[in-house]
Amino acid sequence: MSDSLITKRAIAEALKQICKEKPFDKISISDITAVCGLNRQTFYCISVQ
Repeated sequence: MSDSLITKRAIAEALKQICKEKPFDKISISDITAVCGLNRQTFYCISVQ
C-alpha cells in the first residue's frame, strides 16, 4: 500500500471519529490533522493528489 493511500485513510478515519463529536460544519482542518498526527501542509498536499 502506498504512503499516500495510508495517509488518506488516516485522514478519513480521523474525520469519521470527529464527526461523532462535532457537527460536520464545525470541523476544521486543524481538528482532523491533530487527531491523525499530521500537519496541515501534508493534508493539503494529499488533497491535491
